[in-house]
Amino acid sequence: MHSPPHFYSVTGKQVEPSLNYIDSLTKTYVKDGEVHTLIIGSNSYISSDDDWMVECPRVAIEQLRELHVHPFRTKLEAKSFAVEKQFKSFRYLKV
Repeated sequence: MHSPPHFYSVTGKQVEPSLNYIDSLTKTYVKDGEVHTLIIGSNSYISSDDDWMVECPRVAIEQLRELHVHPFRTKLEAKSFAVEKQFKSFRYLKV
């Protein structure tokens, strides 16, 4: 994805959140009792592992909520919304 994702309110109107996108992300996880740290770099808005490249996902989600962007639990729900609003295409951003 080379351009920022578009977001739509529950009424189908496009909204413009001011999100802080980043070019690297640090992920930490535990595997077999050991802590591993992985640094992901991306020059896109979504990493190759589908990580949303924003500075703080919680802040971004709150901003979208304030703009009345509905969070979909599944890709099928998002597709139904896109069809209902007659969008030509959509991308499901898993957060």
